[in-house]
Amino acid sequence: MTLEELEKIIEKTNLFDPFIGVVREIKNNKIIQTLKVKENHLGAPDTCHGGVLASLMDSVLGLTTWVDSVPKGFYCSTVEFKINYLNRAMLGDVIVGEGDIVHRGNSLVITEGIIYCKEKDLLISKGLGTFNLYPKKN
Repeated sequence: MTLEELEKIIEKTNLFDPFIGVVREIKNNKIIQTLKVKENHLGAPDTCHGGVLASLMDSVLGLTTWVDSVPKGFYCSTVEFKINYLNRAMLGDVIVGEGDIVHRGNSLVITEGIIYCKEKDLLISKGLGTFNLYPKKN
């Protein structure tokens, strides 16, 4: 799946990610999402709100599933996900989210993801999610 194909689908189905300012790329069939922490992302004077990190993690986990599943004729929806907040993301940080598929069954996919600040060599959070596959309507 190309980034252009993915963005066309997201444009029709997900209006939230652009609202928080996520930038995407696909490398080696893996989704990578980047977000610069701005003032509207803060939950404390200089710290990114946990809800922004949770949104980014949900997107990383879900789109990791999409990149694998959409070419096979399936979309997915989040069944559940868990996030561990390990360090703070600060105003001005550029944070990166990446994911991997742990298990792909007939109807459920389990993915894991990380969010990190490359400039600080700092792991911000880890996540694990379960996604339900459903047929893509043409």
